[in-house]
Amino acid sequence: MPNQRIFCIWLWLMLAAAIASAQTSRAASAASYLERGNQWMAKGELERAIADFDLALAFDSRLASAYGNRGIARHAQGDLEGALRDFNRAIELEPRVARGYYNRGLLRELQGKFDEAIADYDSAISRDPRYVRAYVSRGD
Repeated sequence: MPNQRIFCIWLWLMLAAAIASAQTSRAASAASYLERGNQWMAKGELERAIADFDLALAFDSRLASAYGNRGIARHAQGDLEGALRDFNRAIELEPRVARGYYNRGLLRELQGKFDEAIADYDSAISRDPRYVRAYVSRGD
């Protein structure tokens, strides 16, 4: 009986270690794809960037920066509805981050939804009063 208990405890510890390792590996993979997507975007390779942001999100569906950056790439491609979905999700995941509101404000301004854009710029400014671009965009 004591050997069975020891075996059960050992088995439980091994399972817990395997789960922790898998979660760490998934997070590392998501971060790697996010970084590579950022590099593709910096080179103007938007399709490749979006593909890597998709992979990052496949590993971690709560990675707000991947949604935000994919939204920027989609916006640059003219996929305004896809960009809006991504910006909304980024804001939902990290509502305290000013950048999500700013990006969504730019998109809404482009769509001619000026009242909504101003509200987003106000939200960005309330979260980061030093966000100069949000003031400039709101003034425009």
